[in-house]
Amino acid sequence: MIFGLATSLRHTMTVGLEALTERVTSVNAAGLVSVADVVIDAADSFAVSYLLSDVCQRATKPLISASVLGLAGYVGAFCGGAPSYRAVFPELPRNGGSCAESGVLGTAVGVIGTLQAHLTLALLLNWEPSVLGRLVSVDFRSLHVGGFSFAAATEPAGAALAFIAPSEVVAADIVIDLRSLGEAPVSPFPGALRVGVESVERAERRFPDEARVVLCCRTGMRAWRAARALQSQGHANVALIALGD
Repeated sequence: MIFGLATSLRHTMTVGLEALTERVTSVNAAGLVSVADVVIDAADSFAVSYLLSDVCQRATKPLISASVLGLAGYVGAFCGGAPSYRAVFPELPRNGGSCAESGVLGTAVGVIGTLQAHLTLALLLNWEPSVLGRLVSVDFRSLHVGGFSFAAATEPAGAALAFIAPSEVVAADIVIDLRSLGEAPVSPFPGALRVGVESVERAERRFPDEARVVLCCRTGMRAWRAARALQSQGHANVALIALGD
């Protein structure tokens, strides 16, 4: 979800909202970000967080991103002159629970969402010191509030693993759908190979070096794992797709 907010002079604020019923992808993200003063990432998707961070970093637009799972959450102010989301989270977790699997407390979401709005207002009102480069974490079980500055964090070296849209797949790509047939009986890519992430990690199959390998799964986490495995095997030309539900 992206909101463009514009402030007027003095002590008043004018907020303009335009609802767009479309999925944020690598195709439309740059255009959406270009008209926003602050980008608020409330998508609950690793793929969207990395995508928005990449676009915001190139456009020098601040990104307020948050996450909640179970009884813990965080919110941070990235890009816009501060380090990117990738600088703080260079790797996805190998196994991360979802809200459906691990649960999430509604009040935790409310508090983190309010903190996200607060950091956004702090940026729009030019408060000093700036919240850019700061992350706030909350453990709702122990009621511990923590956080840290990541203003000195360095960007990861090398080519970043990029999430692309399904429409960006071309005929020459080798598409691997990492989902099982039980999970997704039909792939959106008719010629996709059905290979599990563990098989990719075991290097059970080699792919031509000149071909781009596009790795697909539901959230992007298995695709990330498989991409890292292929890179370690010497295959650098990879792209990721998070197909969603």
